[in-house]
Amino acid sequence: MAKSALQKEIERYVGETLHTPVRLSAMENVRQLPIYLTSDYQFYDVLLGNRKLVFMIRKDDAGTPAEIRKHLSQAQSKLFVSVVFVTERLTAKNRSRLIKDAIPFVVPGNQLYIPELALDLREHFRAQKVKAGEALTPVAQAVLFRHLLGIRKRDVTASDIAGNLNYTPMSIGRAIDVLTDLGLATSDKVGRERHIHFELEGEALFERAKPLLRSPVRSLRYLTGAERFPNFRLAGESALAKLTPLNPPDVKHFAASLAYWNEIQETEDVAEVDPEEAEAILEIWSYDPAPLARKMTVDSLSLYAQFMGHPDERIAMATDELLGTLNW
Repeated sequence: MAKSALQKEIERYVGETLHTPVRLSAMENVRQLPIYLTSDYQFYDVLLGNRKLVFMIRKDDAGTPAEIRKHLSQAQSKLFVSVVFVTERLTAKNRSRLIKDAIPFVVPGNQLYIPELALDLREHFRAQKVKAGEALTPVAQAVLFRHLLGIRKRDVTASDIAGNLNYTPMSIGRAIDVLTDLGLATSDKVGRERHIHFELEGEALFERAKPLLRSPVRSLRYLTGAERFPNFRLAGESALAKLTPLNPPDVKHFAASLAYWNEIQETEDVAEVDPEEAEAILEIWSYDPAPLARKMTVDSLSLYAQFMGHPDERIAMATDELLGTLNW
């Protein structure tokens, strides 16, 4: 049976938010549920990391929080697995009530709240750890990682960095402003050139910056034939598995900038497909992964920023182990 637009949107939204493939499969044994539940909801098995959940999708209006709580409890008592309420629309008042009562829910494109997995996501995974304006911008993070990875001279100019990271000097200038405003660096002008100086070095600098990091992944593309493109570096769980003892995922993950992806779409016969048909998953990054990358994989610092605090214990352990391999 073909997937509905809502099913595809749920897979896309949850997958992009958690940076991991998500597949909804219709629950086979729905006869164990009361008829009044199956008439109002659709039930789907979902695997997030190594955790199995059931998504209970409302067919029409969302209902009252009391009704949702009652139906969720009844479904869980029959299924013996965690159940998550899903709806296309939810008022701010009802959303607050569900959060107050710790009722897990997903509103595709708006919010994902699963307290059992410590997930409260309104935009991107971990985005709520710092207040607006207190996180590194993508360009500032790339500049910081360039320095920490040793792709630098001791004192470098905005022009030097711009040429290496494929940005304009003006963009790098704004990134330097962010780094100085957050107390990670200072800058001065020598003639017409702006120089940046980091306050700390190595692990001490990284530890200071850690609360300000953001995942570089902005969206996912499900593809066939991605291995034909040489500028795609292994990314996501595939890169983590390459660099740590983590078992690799069934489908390889790669990374590229949005500009490179747009270029490929114009010149190559590459197909986007539904998640279950994908031969590869392409992560579109908010900065170009190529200048910072290893030969085979994306850089370790960006990989750490992607998975830091991940709810899957296997991935969280591998991420911490990855950090231990760095030579500061």
